Amino acid sequence: MRFNQETDYALRMVLAFSRLDAGSFLTALEISDKNHIPYRFLLRVAKKLKKAGIVVSRQGPDGGFRLAKPAGDISYLDVIEAVEGEININRCLRDSSLCNAGNAPECAVHQSLRDIQDAFRRELRRKHFGGQGARPDE
Repeated sequence: MRFNQETDYALRMVLAFSRLDAGSFLTALEISDKNHIPYRFLLRVAKKLKKAGIVVSRQGPDGGFRLAKPAGDISYLDVIEAVEGEININRCLRDSSLCNAGNAPECAVHQSLRDIQDAFRRELRRKHFGGQGARPDE
């Protein structure tokens, strides 16, 4: 499994926002320059983060983007799924009718992959943004 480039950009954007003072905004150009994210790509990613309720935007000279909620309330899973959609490490985990063996619920591979996927999602859900950067919730 490999996340796409948008996901990398989204994670770095949210990390940058998490380092802002409460209520402060960063312009798209500032984010682009400081994080080496192509401007047009950044706008596309920001739109997905906004749609997911992770960031808000404001127009005008003091406008830009900021987090929609506290950084500690945003998990890596939230950001990844805002960009990628629901994580499924195999197509049969999304739709059991796509099981190559034709028996997804009883398939040993399906069951093992489900366990791995669940653990992966749990770990991503545990990792949050906040303070000086990403931190695990302990």
